[in-house]
Amino acid sequence: MNNKKGSVIKEIRKIRGISQQRLGVLIGSQSMVSRIENNKTEPTDHTVFLLCNALNISFEEYFWKKKNNLKTLTAVLNQYYQDNDRQKLNQLTQLLQNDMIKNPNDPFMRHYYLMSLSTLYHLDFLVASIDDQNELIDYFFNISYWQFYDLCLLENVVNMIHVERSTPYISDILKQYATNNMPMASVETVSKILINALETSIIQRKDDFTRYLLDKVKKYKFNTDDFKFQTWLLFWTGVFENNNNKIRHAYSIATYLHQNITLKNFDKFLTITQTPSPFFEDTKKDTPKS
Repeated sequence: MNNKKGSVIKEIRKIRGISQQRLGVLIGSQSMVSRIENNKTEPTDHTVFLLCNALNISFEEYFWKKKNNLKTLTAVLNQYYQDNDRQKLNQLTQLLQNDMIKNPNDPFMRHYYLMSLSTLYHLDFLVASIDDQNELIDYFFNISYWQFYDLCLLENVVNMIHVERSTPYISDILKQYATNNMPMASVETVSKILINALETSIIQRKDDFTRYLLDKVKKYKFNTDDFKFQTWLLFWTGVFENNNNKIRHAYSIATYLHQNITLKNFDKFLTITQTPSPFFEDTKKDTPKS
């Protein structure tokens, strides 16, 4: 397979006996198919998965490098989660499960499937089966130095693991952050791990872990220049402490910085957990947990 992915799409489409017009119906438009096949445009992450599904090819067959696969996959999972699109998440999870079955000895394909499954669970704040949790914990247990791939995996599955089981690994990551100069991409991923872990601990009502995590972030002065991270940290601190002032402050900062996705996720959490609105003074007492 060469690097001109458009010619690959054209070749597979003809092998499958699918016309440009028919493929256009499946992914958006015939003109889009033509532009992709002639390498005049790069398909979006979402279009890539539509192409894979329509042409019955694996995620791995379309891409060359696993790192690129991972970046694309995480972007798509995030978009589907933001859109609350269960149908697309189910389709993607099934596609990745099929790829996993075709490649039983490829741990990456198994991890991609688990990441997609975790995103699907995240819509309802569900945890994985004990067997799936054990598999992930066994993988994390053998990591001595956290690389970008490992961080991305934890970021995308931490919500479906019981939080007590992820404690030693998050602690290792924070120590690595404190003693090494992490690449910016890794620091951004660690930020997402911490935010997801805080959410998970609050959902699972593991107050000791939430308190532990907030203390560690403060101790290591983690990512103090990242306004998005600090906004999320303020939000989760407010939720944990039952402090409406902090929650409202987080909303104000996100609004001022035009963090529309962050605002949407704040709303989603409050709605799904049936948390009373922080904008009505009588709905919560602004008293921190002891």
